Amino acid sequence: MRQKDPQKTAAIFNGLLKVLQEDGTAGLQMSKIAASAGLATGTLYLYFESKEQLIRAALPYFGSALYKDWQPKVNEKVAYEAQIRGLWLSYLHFLEQNPSFFLIAELLSPAERNELEGAFLQPLQQLLATGLKRNQLKKVPLYTLTITIYGILVAFYRHQNDDPSTRLTFQAHHLWAISWDAIRK
Repeated sequence: MRQKDPQKTAAIFNGLLKVLQEDGTAGLQMSKIAASAGLATGTLYLYFESKEQLIRAALPYFGSALYKDWQPKVNEKVAYEAQIRGLWLSYLHFLEQNPSFFLIAELLSPAERNELEGAFLQPLQQLLATGLKRNQLKKVPLYTLTITIYGILVAFYRHQNDDPSTRLTFQAHHLWAISWDAIRK
């Protein structure tokens, strides 16, 4: 079996987001994704046999990309709060750069959505697990900490999209402070 080119795979995932942003879920076609990625449709099918397979692979890919972007910036000497705030801001930046990201989840069953969002949230869960081990966070299940942080982030992001006048940096700062207060010990 021929090795898949990581650059082409990234182009495919970015093409997926672009098509979703421009055409929504109704316009999501493999030929449009291939064109957006700069590939022939046949090449896209060599990478992913179906639109469903492509979508299932997309969320873990973006979770991995976030992790790679965030991980080198983590400095164990930096305060834990600064580490987790940096990751929170990385998620917000990613969502702002990829506004069609949530459209992917709408194409999945609830079980698939939970599984794939779990992959996307892996970096956050790893950092929260570290905080629990260090006794820096409230003693609640990891899932509760994750949805507290991610839920506030998603609500903020969605509100920004609904009302562009709310895109002010200080609001992100205030919401981070609320998020941190909700989980810290």
